[in-house]
Amino acid sequence: MAQEIRISSEKIKSAFTNSSFAEKVKADIHEAHTLGVSGVPFFVVNNKYEVSGARPIAVFQEVLETVLNEQSDIQVLYLHGSVCTPDDNC
Repeated sequence: MAQEIRISSEKIKSAFTNSSFAEKVKADIHEAHTLGVSGVPFFVVNNKYEVSGARPIAVFQEVLETVLNEQSDIQVLYLHGSVCTPDDNC
C-alpha cells in the first residue's frame, strides 16, 4: 500500500522505529482533545473555524469564503477520519 502512494520503505520503517512519529501523533491527539473533538471527520480552518462531522459542501464553502473575506492565509488542518459526500457515501 505504501508503495502505491509513493512512500518509501525507509520512511515506513522510520515511522515505526523513530519516536518522533509517535510524538507527533500524541501531539495531534492532544490538540484534538483541546479543541473538544468528539468525532471524525473534524476540520479546523485557519486555526479559527471548526467543522465537525460530515457536512454539505456549502458549509465548507461558507467557511472558506469567510476566511477569504478576512483576507487571511488559509491553513486547513485535517484530523483523521473518512470524508463523506452530502448523500452520506463515506
